[in-house]
Amino acid sequence: MMQILRKASDIQQFTKESRAIGNSLSLVPTMGALHEGHLSLVKMALKHSDVCLATIFINPKQFNRIDDLKAYPRNEERDIHLLQEIGCSAVFIPEYEDIYSDDSQQVNINLIGLDQTMEGASRPGHFQGVLEIIHRFFVFVKPNIAVFGEKDFQQLRIIEQYSKSLIPKVNILRAPIFREKNGLAMSSRNERLSSLERSEAGFVYAQLKRAVSLIHEIGFEETLVKIKGSFKKHPHIELEYLILADEHSLQEHSRISSDKSMRLFIACFIRDIRLIDNVALSR
Repeated sequence: MMQILRKASDIQQFTKESRAIGNSLSLVPTMGALHEGHLSLVKMALKHSDVCLATIFINPKQFNRIDDLKAYPRNEERDIHLLQEIGCSAVFIPEYEDIYSDDSQQVNINLIGLDQTMEGASRPGHFQGVLEIIHRFFVFVKPNIAVFGEKDFQQLRIIEQYSKSLIPKVNILRAPIFREKNGLAMSSRNERLSSLERSEAGFVYAQLKRAVSLIHEIGFEETLVKIKGSFKKHPHIELEYLILADEHSLQEHSRISSDKSMRLFIACFIRDIRLIDNVALSR
């Protein structure tokens, strides 16, 4: 039976008991509104540890728009049921006061510029908010392993850098992107899309794949012109950015570099709903 934990003291007792019998512990942080992508993280965690703890906490500090926070999907009962079905060991569902009772736990590290581009440029304060909650979870839980998805690739790289700098004992595992039938990257925000919008949103991944093909033929700058042109013709989807970057440094590039692992990143809007995606380029 999956344990449902709501207080920091519950976490301390759970982890103490788990370690007392020699169990390795994995952590899967989420903001709820779970989908198959989230569940794949839990399944990966269970393969690499004895005990998996998921978290459900909508972290207000990583939202830079109050309307986005208020509109974020919530369904705790369904989330608990989904986690129980796949054998998650425990879920931590705290209140704000349980997490941020001590504001002295500020995270100050050199992110080597990882937070200065893409989502960092578009959403001021977002990644600082992410690190504050991840730091608290890592301190509370002290996991052996933490699993994060590649859909939020910039966030993943920032957490990898944070962990390397401050808590190197935590092994960060990467999980691949899960997609809907039309290619749309699974996201909790997809729940806010109408059925028509959800169908149309497959256009984003289609253009991302098209860009991967074009970039090898005509280069990135000409590819960007063509992709921008396609989005301008779409009546409902607005392109924010398409960026070619080094996977490790996230430094933007204007051409493919044969000695680097490169990735294409995209962000766009359907109404006020922000969709992001990315795909690796073969070397």
